[in-house]
Amino acid sequence: MPGSVFGRACRSLLNSVSQLIAPLERWTEKEQTQAEVRVFILDHLFETLPTPPFTTDEKQGIAQRVYQHIWQQSASGYTDNQQGQEGITSGFPALELPRPVLTSF
Repeated sequence: MPGSVFGRACRSLLNSVSQLIAPLERWTEKEQTQAEVRVFILDHLFETLPTPPFTTDEKQGIAQRVYQHIWQQSASGYTDNQQGQEGITSGFPALELPRPVLTSF
């Protein structure tokens, strides 16, 4: 089921990104570090979300939305280290899942 795969992938991604950016000081101000975080997110989603039902475009769109959320939380100073276990994972926007294509035989 795509929903459970998606949920596991998102939780895993957010935990991994939290660990990646935790030691980075002011990563939101540095282009190279921003690019590293973007690539990390995209790579993680391509590794964890199956194709189908997720298309390349959907994975890229999800990656962009995840990056924007993480960047906004980090830029505002809302990190896991400062806010306990919630940090960047709290208030994560709901992402719409693609509907599986049903074919009749």
